[in-house]
Amino acid sequence: MRLLSSGLKRYLLQRLALGQPSCSVDVLMPPLRRLLKTWRSKEPEQFRTPMSVQVLLALFATACAYEAWSFATVLLVCFHCLLRPDEVLNMTWGDVASVSADFLAWYPAVWGLVGVRKPKMRKAPQSRHQFVVIEDPYVAGWLDWMTAGLTADELKMKVFPRGYPVFYNLFQKFMKILGVQSLELSPGSLRAGGATHHYLMFQDVPRLRRRGRWRQEATLEHYVQEAVYALQLRQLDSSTMDRLQKLVSVAQQLLNDNTLATPAVADR
Repeated sequence: MRLLSSGLKRYLLQRLALGQPSCSVDVLMPPLRRLLKTWRSKEPEQFRTPMSVQVLLALFATACAYEAWSFATVLLVCFHCLLRPDEVLNMTWGDVASVSADFLAWYPAVWGLVGVRKPKMRKAPQSRHQFVVIEDPYVAGWLDWMTAGLTADELKMKVFPRGYPVFYNLFQKFMKILGVQSLELSPGSLRAGGATHHYLMFQDVPRLRRRGRWRQEATLEHYVQEAVYALQLRQLDSSTMDRLQKLVSVAQQLLNDNTLATPAVADR
């Protein structure tokens, strides 16, 4: 309605909706001109606020405390495997593959693989199946634990079958429980946080670009934000920080515990 009330012709709006931008739109609507520029360059317009690994682990521990096992798994995969939320929500338990001990002896940085069923590929005529590497041994161990003993039919089930609205509501719920709403993080912060964490750990841009499946190195500027990442926790008060640190310890214990009983698929 705002666009119509601004005097923009209806046929121009129709051209815009159909992906047929007109020079008249560029002239009449400066905000739309900027948006169209990002579409043409195939680059995101806004920076993603990265989630620090401490907040991730605290969120993971909170989800486990509420027995939201599938949600906790999605958090780890989004962050450490650099998957977008919509990609990981299409993931099934059978998309997780561990590597053999012999392979790991040759390539100690590869602990497993995760299949990406519907990757975001703007320039490809059709989506193709992609894979991402699991480099963190604790994440690989958690996924092995979650997939242990599953039947062939259970492996075809989605890791989080309840859809994005439920995932988003759980994300907001646990962020509120943690008391970190002031950080203004979103599910998209998981991929940005994982990218920034990876860069700070390895300082290897080509490796990060390949892991994140970014076509252009310039796109990383929208994800890797070292300053925001490093100063994020300084925004929190002392009581929230104490709670966060305790939950980080709990998360580390969970990821190291090999004695936990695997929850039934229906209870995840």
